[in-house]
Amino acid sequence: MRSFDDGDIGPDAADCRRPAGNRRADRRYAPNSSRRYRRRIQFRDQADDARIEPDQTVRLPSIAIGRLRQEGVNFHIDPAADNPDDKNPQAYGGTLGPDLLQRFDADFDFANGNLNLVSPDHCKGKIVYWTAPAVAIVPIRVAQFGHVFFPMTLDGKRVAVLLDTGSTDTEMNLDAARRVFNVNVNAPDVQRVGQIAGASTANIYRRRFKKLELDGVVITDPLITLLPNTMGPPPAPPTGSFFWENDDLQGLPELTLGMSVLSKLHVYIAYKERKLYLSAGAPSPAP
Repeated sequence: MRSFDDGDIGPDAADCRRPAGNRRADRRYAPNSSRRYRRRIQFRDQADDARIEPDQTVRLPSIAIGRLRQEGVNFHIDPAADNPDDKNPQAYGGTLGPDLLQRFDADFDFANGNLNLVSPDHCKGKIVYWTAPAVAIVPIRVAQFGHVFFPMTLDGKRVAVLLDTGSTDTEMNLDAARRVFNVNVNAPDVQRVGQIAGASTANIYRRRFKKLELDGVVITDPLITLLPNTMGPPPAPPTGSFFWENDDLQGLPELTLGMSVLSKLHVYIAYKERKLYLSAGAPSPAP
């Protein structure tokens, strides 16, 4: 098994959910890069406010991450302008999305702050190189835009999970919380933590559940944000299927596994094998 990069990934941040990588608008183009344009697309966020996606892309001759070198990579240009009064350095210069990550296996060692991009050309199942009390191995579905879906069990109920390294919180669709877990937002164990404002107004809640688990890997007392599904009807996989057929969910997934939980785990996505390897994270022993 060959690891191309076993450390800090530099000026870019990986986001498993973002369909394609982008770079900030204030980044200079490489001398031999080329710009091209695409039709401007409009999305709507949770507040039902219009959000415009980038209308430019740049094709870089190559990028290097550690020992990995990739030729001819397209990046969308983030049109958001920087605040000229902000003197703090940028936390990152762009994002790496599944369009790039899917070409490799993505090994997220959150406990040690490492991302390893690994050649997918290895023996099937020969993945786990780290020591852990239990390692869950589960089939995944990689949807149209690279979103990774898989099942987990929350308080004894199976839920469809979207893995999202770009989300700070672990979030549940409030409709699913009511339907599957009979959550009452007026109950004492539910806390109102915010509000979505815009064309429509809805409350955001938070509730602590007992146990989130997958094949022997257990996260106890996960604190989950309950988001109102203002973007569409309640998500419901087709009869006889645990997953949606495409990325057009018309609403929030049942559960979005964000960094509040992922930071406690070691996650290895074998895109070619269509498997997820997951265990509790553990810092490397001191030398």
